[in-house]
Amino acid sequence: MADSLVSLPTTLAPLPPILHRGLMAVAVCGFLSFLTSVALFARLAFRLVTWKRKSQARVNQFILLLFNLVFADVQQSIAFLLNTDWLRRNAIDVASPTCWAQGWFVSTGDLASGVFTLAIAVHSFLDIVHDFRLGHRAFLACVALLWAFVYACALIGLALHPADFY
Repeated sequence: MADSLVSLPTTLAPLPPILHRGLMAVAVCGFLSFLTSVALFARLAFRLVTWKRKSQARVNQFILLLFNLVFADVQQSIAFLLNTDWLRRNAIDVASPTCWAQGWFVSTGDLASGVFTLAIAVHSFLDIVHDFRLGHRAFLACVALLWAFVYACALIGLALHPADFY
């Protein structure tokens, strides 16, 4: 019984069977999420590159926001895909780079998903209710600022707690 308990304050080794099965399920779902998100990301990237009609400018802003939302989902799926490392090691090590990377991808992916969902909602409201759309440069600047906000929030946490944030 002592073998299945935490052997060090930051390590769980070996993984109990129930946790192993749970991590396996999360890793499989993470892989499927990664695969489908990357496929959708590639499809949207193709559409953005090949779109040529100027009359579709309104739609392109929505597609670009959706493109960024899918990119946030890719980041989240990478975090869950990293569970394969715990399965390979048959241990969870909090002090490892994998744990840090998993924390980074989950936190930035979660925040980015929320931010871009809100951006889609605000953009839809302004477009439908007020018939207002930003110009192309202003729109791209807003998207860049949203990503800057997401990563600034992540970096603030690291700056305040560099040794123990993730």
